Amino acid sequence: MRLAERRSWLPSTIRGRLQLLVVACIVPGWLAAVVVLLTHYQREHDALMRSAGTSATRLLQALESEIDKHATALRMLATSPHLDRGDLRAFHDQAALARPETDALTLVIFDTQENQLLNLLVPYGGPLPPRRPLDMFPPATGDGQAQVSDLFLGAVTGVRRVSLRVPVMRDGRQRYWLVMVLSVDTLADFMRRQGLPPGWIASVVDRKGITAARTVNAERYVGTPLVPQMLQRVLNEDSSSSFTTTREGVEVLAAHARSQRWLWSVTIGAPRAELTAELRESLALFTGLAAVLLLGGLGLATVLARSIARPIQALTGPARQIGAGRRVPIPRPDMHEARELADALVSAQGLLDEREQARDLAEAALRRSEADLRLAIEASRMGTWDLDMRSGVLHHSEQHDRCFGHAEPVAEWTVESFRSALHPEDRPRVLAEAEASMRLGEALNTEFRVVWSDGSEHWLALHSLMLRDEAGAPARMIGVVADITERKQNETLRLRGVELEAQNREIAAASRRKQEFLASVSHELRTPLNGVIGFANLLRQGKVPPESARHRQYLDRIAQGGQHLLQVVNDLLDLSRIEAGKLDFRPRPLDLPVLVDEALALLREPAEAKRIGLHAELQPLPGLCLDPLRLTQVLLNLLSNAVKFTPAGGRVVLRAQALDSERWRLEVQDTGVGIGEADQARLFGRYEQAESAQPERARGSGLGLDVTRQLVQLQGGRIGVRSVVGEGSVFWVELPRSTGQPPA
Repeated sequence: MRLAERRSWLPSTIRGRLQLLVVACIVPGWLAAVVVLLTHYQREHDALMRSAGTSATRLLQALESEIDKHATALRMLATSPHLDRGDLRAFHDQAALARPETDALTLVIFDTQENQLLNLLVPYGGPLPPRRPLDMFPPATGDGQAQVSDLFLGAVTGVRRVSLRVPVMRDGRQRYWLVMVLSVDTLADFMRRQGLPPGWIASVVDRKGITAARTVNAERYVGTPLVPQMLQRVLNEDSSSSFTTTREGVEVLAAHARSQRWLWSVTIGAPRAELTAELRESLALFTGLAAVLLLGGLGLATVLARSIARPIQALTGPARQIGAGRRVPIPRPDMHEARELADALVSAQGLLDEREQARDLAEAALRRSEADLRLAIEASRMGTWDLDMRSGVLHHSEQHDRCFGHAEPVAEWTVESFRSALHPEDRPRVLAEAEASMRLGEALNTEFRVVWSDGSEHWLALHSLMLRDEAGAPARMIGVVADITERKQNETLRLRGVELEAQNREIAAASRRKQEFLASVSHELRTPLNGVIGFANLLRQGKVPPESARHRQYLDRIAQGGQHLLQVVNDLLDLSRIEAGKLDFRPRPLDLPVLVDEALALLREPAEAKRIGLHAELQPLPGLCLDPLRLTQVLLNLLSNAVKFTPAGGRVVLRAQALDSERWRLEVQDTGVGIGEADQARLFGRYEQAESAQPERARGSGLGLDVTRQLVQLQGGRIGVRSVVGEGSVFWVELPRSTGQPPA
């Protein structure tokens, strides 16, 4: 039953199937012939397109030569020595003698203000004809070249004319316009001399698309514009070839070419009926031969079918009996195939059962494979496309359209439809990549976003392969496009996870630095405080005589501890004020050497205790107007660090020098332990301290350089460091000479 249903489209008789076989044998050849015929027609069509374009180009070249001939004659007259002297009467006589050789109706001279000075239509000195403005010419180029006017009506005769003009130049200046007026009959004679095939329609049109000459119906259409379709091409393109309809209603293959020099154009139209006559004849001959072959084949099939059907029909009854489960004698036909059929009937039932089962299994496997294939295609969300590089036609799959958000297939894809689908932010890049791919003939592989009609954004990946013809030129670009929105979303989530992880690490590092800072500040406060309390207790207990040196030493230690505690508290308060934006600066004129001496004096004792030499090298810096308190704070922070981290017997130098009239530079150089490159990068951060080569006893709170950096930056300056481990460091500060007006 399933087999019968599956093959129900086949004829039920041998005769019908043989006839179908004949048709199946003939039709492919028929179709192949049609394809060959159409291919031949297409080639002929393309050749005619090229031929029409070539004919238009040749006609244009002939027209340019014709215009050049008249322009050359006009240029020769423009060199007349009579015009050098301004002798228009003599030039009138010379031009009158030359006019018969130029086909000109008249020659006219205008001055540069377009006033008519001479016209061969009247004797010299006689009243001149009415003057037409020269606006039928293109704008003057100033390069001394000849120009052709548009078609116009004569001011006196009202007859259509064409003019050429050349500027008459003397001593680098234009003195006149020399104009040659020609009849449109001159152009008509030119067209007749071209020897175009009968029935072809050729025209000469001016730069506005007005017909100046025509091979057919010239008296009717000269002076009128071209048909709209052709007019647009003539005005906007240098050349073209296409099918169109003439004013006479004749469908033609039309081609045009435009002169870049003269801005006039020519058109040629070849009747389409002449072009397709050969195809119609071939189709008629082919149709007749195909019909004869088909009818003959069907007749032969009928005869053969009868001779085959008789022995097979003799086996029909026994086959039915076997199908019903009864054994019957099987006749032995004289045809070999029928005898084999008779032999096969004996085991038909068993084989039929086996094949039925095998077919069921195969169909089930096929259905599973088809389902898997459909699932794979749908899961990949991948569409295919094929772009013809010559015609620009794009063949595409339905999945391709779905990738761009179209639920229904798109009939035709254009550059504008592709452009409008692109996300505005990706559009310039993708269009530039596509343009470069087309220009260079290279494959296009890119990823971009598109906006569906519902406003949703989707990521697409486009991959292509460029196929070239035998000459190596790009012929086709084939490729696939896939929706990668989910992958992009996963990448975004992954990148966001990386960012969050980095932020978490930064938060953890900041927390660690904060804890270290708190521990360091606690140590900074506890150590001197313990010393102050200890020495105070000793003095309070009266165990040290007041007049003794030890008593004074304990008092000095208590004072030093108090100063240290005060410095830490001041740093914390300054940092708090800076973060709150409440730190005040009070600039006033200052004497830098005095300020430096005071700072060095404060550090002289701890420096001498370590046998460290303190020196200052100051260039004259007049006009400094800064906050002395904040500058002293910067100096003390840098100098105290230099003394702290310089080993015994070292040297610390403070330098000041001018950079320019607006800025100056301060440097503190030591011969201390130095700072590694990794530490230099983070040295001026909050709670940061250099780790390399620092003894534990020299560690501080990490506030000093942070406060110093912010004090410098708040005054419009910069701070930095140069250092080599084991050799020492140079901390530098650049500041403006003045940070504001001093208080009144």
